[in-house]
Amino acid sequence: MTKTKKMRQIKHRLLAGLFCISLLAPDLAPVLPVWAKEEAAVTGQIQNGENETAGTENPGSGNTEEDSSGNETLQPDGEDGKIQTESPAEDEEQNPQAPDDGTAGGDAQNPDSGNAGESGQNPDDGMDGDDTPGPDGDAVEDTDPPGDGEEEGNADSDGVTDDGEEKPETSDGEDAVMDGAESVSDNSVSGNDMEAIGEVHALTVPADAIASGTYGNITWVIDADGKLTVEGTGDFAEPSTDPNNESAARNRVPWLSYNKQIKTAQIKVSGMTDASYMFSQCTNLTSIDLSGFDTGTVTNMWAMFSNCHSLKNLDVSGFHTENVTNMYAMFGSCRSLENLDVSGFDTKNVQNMSNMFSNLELKSLDLSKFDTSKVTRMDSMFSGSGNITELDLSSFDTGKVTDMSSMFGHCESLSKLDITSFNSGNVTKMSNMFNGCSNLTNLDLSHFNTAKVQLMDNMFARCSNLVNLNVRNFDTAQVIRLKMRSRGYPFP
Repeated sequence: MTKTKKMRQIKHRLLAGLFCISLLAPDLAPVLPVWAKEEAAVTGQIQNGENETAGTENPGSGNTEEDSSGNETLQPDGEDGKIQTESPAEDEEQNPQAPDDGTAGGDAQNPDSGNAGESGQNPDDGMDGDDTPGPDGDAVEDTDPPGDGEEEGNADSDGVTDDGEEKPETSDGEDAVMDGAESVSDNSVSGNDMEAIGEVHALTVPADAIASGTYGNITWVIDADGKLTVEGTGDFAEPSTDPNNESAARNRVPWLSYNKQIKTAQIKVSGMTDASYMFSQCTNLTSIDLSGFDTGTVTNMWAMFSNCHSLKNLDVSGFHTENVTNMYAMFGSCRSLENLDVSGFDTKNVQNMSNMFSNLELKSLDLSKFDTSKVTRMDSMFSGSGNITELDLSSFDTGKVTDMSSMFGHCESLSKLDITSFNSGNVTKMSNMFNGCSNLTNLDLSHFNTAKVQLMDNMFARCSNLVNLNVRNFDTAQVIRLKMRSRGYPFP
């Protein structure tokens, strides 16, 4: 009983001291009730200790004993197995406690942090060392008391939290509670960290749709009104591998067999590489919305709009063509086109422009910004475009072109043609190059290099109004076909 009385006196003194401190540090006021509650708990522990250690040496000797978790616990009045001889007041003077330093000395409770020192119990967690359940019968998750100034962190196995602070040791009961809390927390985190599922913009196929299909990430639908809608990323079919196999390239288009039923189209596609024959032979197609079509990755536009006989307007001003290598017959036989703006085309990588503008009814065409430095084929490029009256091709670089056959064939309305910048040093074919240009009156070809040309048949056939033609420097040594007469027009 003497020990009990002494401990009560010590507690009273500590409480009195803390009360005085709280007057200077208001932040400590909330923890005073906690200490008051602890007094009864400590008293009970001391009484139990007296019963267990009856008949032993000085009950306040400070010897250590193991707690329920197997850890050694230092008795309140001892340190390192030595008997405490100093009075409580002297002990406070020699080992003053910093009430708000965030740490606990020895096994003392840190009143500001709400955390216990070694083997200490957090008085605010609602749990004792025996894992007492909360009011609802379940284990209560350990929470920090208000004003502790510490952020919650997940503890590592080494007892250090994520923010670098040391994790206080807990009893077995507290470990069980924390395990349960971590289990709940883990479930919550896993829910928050679920892999996001991208929103899929799949086309809805109407019950009365004419046709529909998918390929990779592309979906296409032709509705009852004849509208073709294509959405997604990538190619709509396996890209063609043989640039000379026209049949295979055309038949790869999945909606080809419905071409006459397609009246309008809307394209919302990115990542495509092969757009060859995409709208080819859609003879009843009147309008195409290409505003959602990203062509930055397209390399093949072979016959893309060929034979769209009913298409009057086509806006390709937003096309990115910097990677395109093949524009063969891209607009070929679009007979109803009234306007075509290709002034923004980047053609620096194009190699094939054969039949690109053939059989059009356009009256003008601005190609002043075309880069043709890599083009090898220009055969039939403007062939059959009978309404064009003038062409400015002064920017054309034809140094790599090998085929110019029928390039201007049957351009009946063409009255002015400036091709003085043409380099024909690598050209081997010039057959029908100006055949049918019945409105041309002057043509200066004195600069032409024909040393490699093999075919010149019908080169000027049906040029009935041609008055001046200068071909004095023509080298015909390699020519194997030289039929220059057509309907009585003699070769000069």
